[in-house]
Order: sequence, then C-alpha cells, then structure tokens
Amino acid sequence: NVYFDFNSSKPTNASLSGVDFLVKYLKNNPGKSADIIGYADEIGSSSYNTDLSRKRAEAVKRVAENAGIDSSRLNVIANGEDTSVNKKSKEARQIVRRVTFQVK
Repeated sequence: NVYFDFNSSKPTNASLSGVDFLVKYLKNNPGKSADIIGYADEIGSSSYNTDLSRKRAEAVKRVAENAGIDSSRLNVIANGEDTSVNKKSKEARQIVRRVTFQVK
C-alpha cells in the first residue's frame, strides 16, 4: 500500500517502498499489468473524495511510469471513500487514505 496525508495526492515518503515493490514485480514479469486503486477517507463530499482517490492513483501511476513501466500496463481506478473504519478516529482515517495494487 501507498499512504497519503489528509487532503493530499502526494504519497508519503515512508510509503514509496510500496511503489518500488510494484515496479520491481512488473519489470520482472513483463506480461503482467496492475490496477492502481485509490481511496479516500470519509471527510468531505463523496464527489470530492472520488476525485481525490483518482488523483492519488494517478500520482502512483506517474511514479511507476517514471521508473520505466509502460502506462498501458497500469490501470487507474478511483474507489472514492473507504467507509470500513470509524470516521471519527483520526488514526483509522489515516490508514484508508491509500492506494492499493491488484496485479493481473
């Protein structure tokens, strides 16, 4: 997973190793591709959070592209709000501000 600060589409430095793992896997498996799935917490409007989740996924896609992965192997999905945690918990909201990968 790649994580983000509140209201940000820039990956946290500490979580960029998640992108490195994806890049290494795709370079070693040229026939594979990946869905890059963005999420946001529940703070803000649903439409804003869908847009933010897309921007987060696109930011991760750019990092992978800059590392040499062809864009045709990377599919951005904006999942919008992750409602699986208590939105009143700052710590819980922090873990749902993320991008995940699904390799195909």
